[in-house]
Amino acid sequence: MIEQAVKEFLVKTVKQALIELKESEKDNNLLTRQQVADMLGPSVDSIDNVLTQPGFPYFMVTKTMKCYPRWAVNQWIEDHTEYK
Repeated sequence: MIEQAVKEFLVKTVKQALIELKESEKDNNLLTRQQVADMLGPSVDSIDNVLTQPGFPYFMVTKTMKCYPRWAVNQWIEDHTEYK
């Protein structure tokens, strides 16, 4: 009986945490080309060299418009950062 109560509490708590996480990230999940340029530093004109690299993450919003998932861009940066 106690195990069931603990299980129900944990399930409810995790579901609520996921809802809150999704809500907090709702407005900044996807980045525009300009936002990626601002994040990485180069101008918008030169950011295409980065955005067109094989494996750079994007999401097609329309047939011609790409957006970039913030978490995937951060992961890509981490994976492609070289330390000397």
